[in-house]
Amino acid sequence: MASVPGDSRVHGAFIAAVQRLVAEPAFSDLEIVEQSARRHSGVIVCRLTIDRPGGIDIATCTMLSRRLNEILEAEPEEYTLEVASAGLERPLLSIEHYARFQGKRAKVKTRVPLDGSKTHRGIIAAVVDDVIVLHHIPDRPGAASTERRIPFESIAEGNLEIDLRAALSRAQQRPLPPARETLS
Repeated sequence: MASVPGDSRVHGAFIAAVQRLVAEPAFSDLEIVEQSARRHSGVIVCRLTIDRPGGIDIATCTMLSRRLNEILEAEPEEYTLEVASAGLERPLLSIEHYARFQGKRAKVKTRVPLDGSKTHRGIIAAVVDDVIVLHHIPDRPGAASTERRIPFESIAEGNLEIDLRAALSRAQQRPLPPARETLS
């Protein structure tokens, strides 16, 4: 959680409001992926990124945003509130995220080159101690796949990655629902 220089009242109210709301039954299954409040051009920008099993819909973002605004409107400082879904290519911010998404495709950028590159793509094969084991999928047909061991502290950023070709291929293989007959 980021703080605003001078630790504004809005920042504190925002953090407290989010914690209070996620304890409510309507929001109890939400995961707070990222939460920050930063001053930008004299306005405090409060950002909240959320996820839940099965994903987040617009209605959930809207409902949570309304509830947060009700609480924050009592604060005297000007603020902007942004509530968003983590999305299909959600960020991986902790070692726990990598462990949770084992078996999923990921893109990992490291602070320094590993094996000659700072960007690594593949399947999260395992998390061993503080090392992410990424099963590298080669870009070229016929190239050998490899395993990359990436220490968590060397990761600058990481996120899940959707393989659109595979997703489209799976979608095309699914049988279409039966056509509905229309009466004329």
